[in-house]
Amino acid sequence: MTTTKKKSFDCVEMKNRIQAELQEEWRGMSDDEIRTEISDTLSKSDSPVAQLWKRISSQTSGSFRTAAPRSAKAGP
Repeated sequence: MTTTKKKSFDCVEMKNRIQAELQEEWRGMSDDEIRTEISDTLSKSDSPVAQLWKRISSQTSGSFRTAAPRSAKAGP
């Protein structure tokens, strides 16, 4: 019989919790409003992720680039 060790940190649980919090925070917002909110938050932050975003965005258009909408697949 094998015993399992209790995890002290569950990254999947953390990801799910954060996703649920963001989903609630962004409820009712359009994609453009969400992008603006993220950009504003990152521009005011000094976190490592924000620093990377600032460096990358200064080399590109300076904001999120959106992908073209996916077209529906035609029949089977």
